[in-house]
Amino acid sequence: MTATQAVVDSSSRKDWRGGRAASGNIIPSSTGAAKAVCKVIPSLVGKLTGMAFRVPTIDVSVVDFTCRLEKATTYEDICAHVKSLSEGEMKGFLGYSDEPLVSTDYEGDLRSSIFDAGAGIMLNPNFVKSLSEGEMKGFLGYSDEPLVSTDYEGDLRSSIFDAGAGIMLNPNFVKLIAWYDNEYGYSGRVVDLMKHVATVDAKISA
Repeated sequence: MTATQAVVDSSSRKDWRGGRAASGNIIPSSTGAAKAVCKVIPSLVGKLTGMAFRVPTIDVSVVDFTCRLEKATTYEDICAHVKSLSEGEMKGFLGYSDEPLVSTDYEGDLRSSIFDAGAGIMLNPNFVKSLSEGEMKGFLGYSDEPLVSTDYEGDLRSSIFDAGAGIMLNPNFVKLIAWYDNEYGYSGRVVDLMKHVATVDAKISA
């Protein structure tokens, strides 16, 4: 949370979502961090972009970095390289952790960034992420409204695509955002499974 966020739902000078209650919502937001990095490292202009989520924590932020690699590698090699930097030329600024820590464990840490070796994922050597297509009415949703996490409580759909929250760096690199109620939506899929089992095994029309 930041000092400019609201305690309860109210108006915002910046955007509609920014006026929603800080303590009870995950709020998509813009960030100047990517632009600042590009000013320091001009070679990244046009190659780096970013967005933020305002979450109800007082201190410590997290970076979710997604990239497309030109040269294939392994997650282990990436971890080894970052660890080497954290112990060498970037010691004191870049950290490395392979422990199962959470945000509060990093409060008071003077380093600028601590790489979490246990939290990352790799889909394939060049990391490609795509959006599934097909007839998914009732399961996949679409929203172009400036909503936040609490607006999706009680939504039975498994995923609601947020058209206003994603970002696109170039025609080949995009970050998509989707919401889901991890309790209610999941329960809906359990009911669907029960109906399917009844239809297949018991020959009951559910």
